[in-house]
Amino acid sequence: MWMIRRDGSENACLYEHDNQEFIVHETFLGPGEDLIYTVWPYALKRMNIATREAAIVAAFNAWHIASDRLGKKILCDTNHPDTGLHLVDVCTGERRTLCLPGSSNRGSQWEKDRYALKEDWEVQARKDREQNLSWMEMKVDTVYGPQWTHPHPSFSPDERWAVYTSDASGHPQVYAVETV
Repeated sequence: MWMIRRDGSENACLYEHDNQEFIVHETFLGPGEDLIYTVWPYALKRMNIATREAAIVAAFNAWHIASDRLGKKILCDTNHPDTGLHLVDVCTGERRTLCLPGSSNRGSQWEKDRYALKEDWEVQARKDREQNLSWMEMKVDTVYGPQWTHPHPSFSPDERWAVYTSDASGHPQVYAVETV
C-alpha cells in the first residue's frame, strides 16, 4: 500500500505485503490521519498514516467501504457470503445490517483470498463466450466484476441514507436505505 502526493513527491510505502494478503478498497477514515481498508475476506482494518500502526475494526468479510465524515461509522457491503449492507461502529466493531441488496456480486476472484494471477485471467477467459484480445483485456471483466453487479455503497450528503447499486431486477439500478 503506497501513499504519494498529487505532485508526485513523497512516494512512500505504508505497508508491504505479498499476494497472499488481499488488500482492497482503501480510503480515508473521516478527517483524521487514518486509512481504512479490507483484508479480503477476513477483516476491515484501519491504519494510522504517521505511525503505520494497523488495527482490526471488525473481523468479517467487509467488501466495498465508505467512512462517514466524522470517521465514527463505516458503511460496507459483503460477499461470499452476502450478508447485506452493514453500518459498522469504528470504536466497537459492532455492526448493524441495513438491508439485503440482492446484487449478483459477480467476479470469480472474490471467491479467493488473494489477487488474481495471470492463470486466473486465463481460466476465466476460457469460460467467457466473447473473443478476448488478451488475458488482460476482456470485453467484460468477469474476474473482479463486472462492477455494476457490486453494491458499492456510499453515504448521502446528510448521511441519513446509504445509496447503493443492485442488479436484482436484472438491470443495475440505484437504491437508497435509511442509515438511522
